[in-house]
Amino acid sequence: TEAFAHARPWWFLLALLPVLLFPWIAAPALWRAGARADWRDPGLRLCLVWGGAALLLFSLISGKQAHYLIPELPAAALLVARLSPERFPLRVPALLLAAAALAGIVVAAGLVPLGRAEALLQPRAVPVAACLLVLATCLAALRLRGLAGGAALTLGTVLSLNLLVGFTATRPLYDTHRIAAAIAPFQPAGIAFYGQSYHAEFNFAGRLTAPVATPATAGDLAAWLAAHPAGVIVARLDRDHPAWPPHETIPFRNAPYAVWHAADAPRPESSP
Repeated sequence: TEAFAHARPWWFLLALLPVLLFPWIAAPALWRAGARADWRDPGLRLCLVWGGAALLLFSLISGKQAHYLIPELPAAALLVARLSPERFPLRVPALLLAAAALAGIVVAAGLVPLGRAEALLQPRAVPVAACLLVLATCLAALRLRGLAGGAALTLGTVLSLNLLVGFTATRPLYDTHRIAAAIAPFQPAGIAFYGQSYHAEFNFAGRLTAPVATPATAGDLAAWLAAHPAGVIVARLDRDHPAWPPHETIPFRNAPYAVWHAADAPRPESSP
C-alpha cells in the first residue's frame, strides 16, 4: 500500500486488459465459446486461478505497471487455445486495428498537430510504412481466420511497432547510451543528477559502479561541486540546472537534457 512510485487506481489493470488480450478479447466467437464451455474442467480452472489470482492481487496493490501481468499471458493463451473453434472470424479485431492504422496514416501525414511528439515520427515515411504493414496483416487475418489469423494479426502489429520505434527518431531519443557514454568516464571524479529524481536511468548503459549523487537544492549542488571539482552533472535544461553553459546537450525522452563539467563552473573571485 501507499507505493512510493507508480501508484494507480484499483481498476488500472482491468482497464489495460483489452490491450493486453487483443485481438482475442475482441473476437465474439471466443466469448460464445466461453459461455458454452464447462468451467469445471481442471485445465480451464487452473488457467483462471493462474491469471485471475494475479490480476486480483496486483489490483489490490497500490503500485501497478502494465508489465506486471505479462507472466499471466500464457494462461490467457492456453484459455484461447482451448476455447477456440476452428477458423472463427476475426472481423471485429481486424476492423478495429485497421481503423487505428488508417488514423495513424492521417497522423503521420501531418494532418493532426502533435506538438513536441512530432519529432518522434521522423522520417514520416516510416510510420506510414508501419501502418501499411498493419493493414496488410488485417487482410491476412480476415483471410486466414482462427488462431492462424490471430497470430498473423498480433505478429504483424508487433513487427510494425518495432519498425516504428527502431527506424524513427524515437529510438535515439529514448536511448540511454548517449548520456551514459558522456558521464561514465567521470565515475572516479563523481557523477551528479540534479533537478529531478534519478531512477538509475544510465547505470546499466554506463556500467556505473559508484553511486550517483542527487543534490536537491542549489546549496546541495554547490557543496557537491566543492567536493567533486572534476565531476560531471546531468540535468534538464527546462528544469533546475547549473547556471553555467553546459558542455553538451543531449535530447533524451524527447526532453532537453544536458551535461555540465564541474571543471567549467565559475569559481568565486578571491578577495584582494
